[in-house]
Amino acid sequence: MSDLIINDHRNDEEEDDTLVGYTDIVNNQDPSNIASVNNNNNNNNNPNDGVPELDIASACANVDITVEEDIDLNDLTKHYNQSHESIPAFLSPMFSHRVTNTKYVVTFLGKPSGKPAVFYLKSKIMQGVLTKFAGALQARGIRPTRGNFIANITTIGQRNQPHDETSKFKRSGSGRRIDLIMYTTHYPGDMTYDAIIQDQVQIGNVMLKGVFGDRTRMSNIGKVILTNGTENGGGLTQWLIDNKGGIEKSRDVAACNLVNEVTDYFADGLTWRHNVHLDHLMVDYDIKQFLLHHVGCTSWDSLSDAEKANCYKNFPSKTLPNWDTLMSEGY
Repeated sequence: MSDLIINDHRNDEEEDDTLVGYTDIVNNQDPSNIASVNNNNNNNNNPNDGVPELDIASACANVDITVEEDIDLNDLTKHYNQSHESIPAFLSPMFSHRVTNTKYVVTFLGKPSGKPAVFYLKSKIMQGVLTKFAGALQARGIRPTRGNFIANITTIGQRNQPHDETSKFKRSGSGRRIDLIMYTTHYPGDMTYDAIIQDQVQIGNVMLKGVFGDRTRMSNIGKVILTNGTENGGGLTQWLIDNKGGIEKSRDVAACNLVNEVTDYFADGLTWRHNVHLDHLMVDYDIKQFLLHHVGCTSWDSLSDAEKANCYKNFPSKTLPNWDTLMSEGY
């Protein structure tokens, strides 16, 4: 793995806050990027309106995850040729739980350059598919990761450009946005950061590229996406048929195109940057929620100065926000 692209940005004096691999998504026809992300703005053109939270059982429906009898984990974790079309992956510094000493890291997956966004690949679908795949691997005695991350997969909407100096990627205030896949992974207390980095690389190669980048394993993912988009009158399915179904607006054609887009999205693997401070991609409220629910913090005083610097690039020159008054921002 010596040739993996893994960059440490902890001590960068001038870090480029531009997200690697992002294009001007406003000019494409991705509705999740065009629609307003402000909760106070009722935009009836958003195909995600009315789409419910999915349960893992329905997310897994019709996905056949097979694991070959002669599967070789070393082959799955081999170095893939990283290109400009790989997914930019951002790994946070390591945080320890205040009581249990469990180790936590946050991972963000950006958008590969030149590829359509897969906003329709909902977190519950990813959870369902990966749960089945992990079970199939474990049935053959293979442990693809020492961490636990599947249940923590989510997506968050973020602006695709800095908002102001106090919050580099503030969510509200504009219809221009990007969707980021985010997951928090927790590890045993004896894990070192170097070991966590290698484990995250393995998650990327085996659990993400190895599943969602595999056309055989994902042969039914288009049908799953379309099926789940219709629950409770959700409008996502019809939008996908209209925009991905070709001239005839065919459901079968749309399903085939979704398979191609999902597998192509993950096919080139991930390019990693590690030790990326939390406020590079997270707004203040999200930082607080991570510290509160995963690390066990009840105030900024729960953190050492070094940990505060892992949260905010410019600490201690930056004044920390008031913990008690931090409020959620609208998407």
